Amino acid sequence: QWGKVDAKVASVENVPFEDSSLDIITAVETYFFWPDLKANIAHLASKLTSKGCLCIISEQYFTDENREKMNTSCEKYHMKLVDNDVMLSYMEAAELKTQMVLNPDKGWVTYLGFKE
Repeated sequence: QWGKVDAKVASVENVPFEDSSLDIITAVETYFFWPDLKANIAHLASKLTSKGCLCIISEQYFTDENREKMNTSCEKYHMKLVDNDVMLSYMEAAELKTQMVLNPDKGWVTYLGFKE
């Protein structure tokens, strides 16, 4: 049905949807506050339908040039930023086929995980 949204408030480790019930899950500017990133990604992956997509977007990622500055920000704001290869490995461990899209001019990254 078009034009209707049913919003739910929940923690990432307890998403209130049945397994294999969601076509897309988006997370924008949030993953660095998740309590257990690897386990939380696996939990979200379990909610995806076949061909479903987990899309995680961040306006920041580590580079050789910004690592020290980013670590300082992470400490200040109690964030857990991970390297791009770590994020992709967590998604792959959850049996997702991964893609990564970088926008180096803006420092943005999108991680895509597709359930097969």
